[in-house]
Amino acid sequence: MPSFADTGRSGASPEELWKLLSDPSRLSDWWAGDLPAPPRLLQAPHGRRVVIFCQVSGMRFEWRLEPDGDGTRIDVVVDIPEGQAFRLAEERDLTRRSLLRLAEQRAVAPL
Repeated sequence: MPSFADTGRSGASPEELWKLLSDPSRLSDWWAGDLPAPPRLLQAPHGRRVVIFCQVSGMRFEWRLEPDGDGTRIDVVVDIPEGQAFRLAEERDLTRRSLLRLAEQRAVAPL
């Protein structure tokens, strides 16, 4: 199964980012692409870890948040099923753009 990882840093606290990462209704605030169907989100709040699973493609995105000085380290690991391996470069780009968008966010409630 093809996979890749990426890392970024945010000036926001892990708690702020957790509010965005773990709320399916806020996914469009930071996700850089379109999801063909509502994804399944599996959360591990004490570990600041969320797994986003695309039910159509079978792709799995594991996001982890760790305190890093006065901000947060954001790690993501993506697993792509063999049948979707042709999308590796596209998914790598999408994930990088999503990571950067998440890093720029603050957990301010929408108006």
